[in-house]
Amino acid sequence: MTVPKTQRTRLYEFKLSSFRGDALLFAATLMTDQEAAEHARRLLSRHPEMVQAEVWRGMKLVRQV
Repeated sequence: MTVPKTQRTRLYEFKLSSFRGDALLFAATLMTDQEAAEHARRLLSRHPEMVQAEVWRGMKLVRQV
């Protein structure tokens, strides 16, 4: 049984950055770019020392939060 193309998950990478230049990297499989942006916002709320998140899918920058 194959999964319809619209229901396949994608691998996203998240880079959280601080003002000091520190970075945290995460990865997750999600369905859409919007879900990935929401996930990045949740990661930022869990790491208050981080001020920015980049959402990547492969070599493509999807969003900055």
